[in-house]
Amino acid sequence: MGEDSFETDNNVNIGADIGSNGQIAVRNGVTVNGAAKPAVGAPAPITGNGSTISGGTQYQASPWVLPFGDFAAASLSGASNNAALPAGYFRDAAKKHFYIGTTGTTYTMPAGDYHFCSFELERGVQLLLPTNGLVRIFVDHFSRPGSPCTTDPAITTHGRFLLDNSVDVNPIAGQPQNLEVYVHGTGNEAANTYRTCGGSSYQDDVIFCNSVTFKGVLIAGKSTVRMRNGATVTGGIASKAIDIKNGMTFVRSAAVESKLFNVPTAVTKRGWFECRTEPTDPADPESGCS
Repeated sequence: MGEDSFETDNNVNIGADIGSNGQIAVRNGVTVNGAAKPAVGAPAPITGNGSTISGGTQYQASPWVLPFGDFAAASLSGASNNAALPAGYFRDAAKKHFYIGTTGTTYTMPAGDYHFCSFELERGVQLLLPTNGLVRIFVDHFSRPGSPCTTDPAITTHGRFLLDNSVDVNPIAGQPQNLEVYVHGTGNEAANTYRTCGGSSYQDDVIFCNSVTFKGVLIAGKSTVRMRNGATVTGGIASKAIDIKNGMTFVRSAAVESKLFNVPTAVTKRGWFECRTEPTDPADPESGCS
């Protein structure tokens, strides 16, 4: 679900419903095995050049509003499992900017909660998860009041979740309900450093670049999620905007639909509670929801 927009193009196969408060557009051989669910007042979905939406259009009675992960709790001293990770997998000594930069590295991340200020996997990295146990990754940003993330001109990936060519995240365990990724968002993607992907450059907070496999749930309520060239996703995605092109496959997971997440409301197929973009009381992550 893309809160502001959902656009997909060129031989994409989506085995789920798609929704947005703004424009839903599927073009050039896209198959949606589900319904288009625009909010009331949104423009009619666009389909073109052999694209189909099997479930038709089902307007929702109220706008989609995305909740956010509990970054305040995740960032508390001692709350994260960052210390369990190798120091060589960070850009900084404080273990906040997670980075695996060696091509073809395979690493199994222990179960637990992780609080990062950026997250980046380079070409061909395999990030494995335990077959039993939950991994929750919180990618915070210094723009959030109370965030321990700080500005550092030597680091150009603040607040971003970046997966490079042929990265596999949770490919073997194959249990998407065991991985949850929460991206706070930079709040100003136009100021992000450009990243090259497939001959083009992008500034989005979340980029899946070329043949990425991701099995899990990604919630990025302030960010654009951009996927290019052969991505395969099993689980769920909810973000400010979604832009998918060129041969992507999305598979819905019943196990993901039925579980609760680290947000002020349940994320299930029944829908979303309405929440403000930030808690009205910083001490209460559920404030501002109704």
